[in-house]
Amino acid sequence: MMKEPQKKVYLTSNTNELPVHCIDFPEGETNKFYIGSEDSNIYQAKIHTKKQNEDNIGDKYTGHKGTILSLHHHPTINERKSEASGLLLSTAADWGLGVWHPKTRKNPLMLVDGEVEYYDAQWSPVHPSVFAACNGSGQIELWDIAKETEEARARIDADKRALNKIRWSHDGKRLLTGNSHGVVKLYNVDKEFYQYREEDLT
Repeated sequence: MMKEPQKKVYLTSNTNELPVHCIDFPEGETNKFYIGSEDSNIYQAKIHTKKQNEDNIGDKYTGHKGTILSLHHHPTINERKSEASGLLLSTAADWGLGVWHPKTRKNPLMLVDGEVEYYDAQWSPVHPSVFAACNGSGQIELWDIAKETEEARARIDADKRALNKIRWSHDGKRLLTGNSHGVVKLYNVDKEFYQYREEDLT
């Protein structure tokens, strides 16, 4: 099993190879995916194309000015889609954090210039407008874009080391972080970040 790939896709832009730094499938998608590249751009790509010589690279999304470090598509919170459905989170080496809607525009809906480099960001699995991010100063940021898009709703000095990765528990009540020196920490999240009102879906 998995000794040989089912498909090999060569990703190029203007005949140049695209170094892939991160990759993510939209929920429910099996062919179309998005990559974050070293050239500071996000690209839509396809595993399978309709024509034999068709380019696997589709749309290009610009706004960052450094290597894309992470991508995460918004999950489906419940059976009824919210306005956040289809949103994409990104972090990059330009110290920026981006929120995109790839289906409707090729530039970011929201682009935050951090005081230090954002290494990772993840949508909450249970709250439609909340995401968490971590940075090179060891901070966790909790955002609720239904309430505020200029500043994080909460910022925690969680570690003296850079935080490289952040992940939610499936119930959205805990956050797991991993730092640059091999330490993983688990945090409880305040209920305002996992309990949402019906109007948060609109």
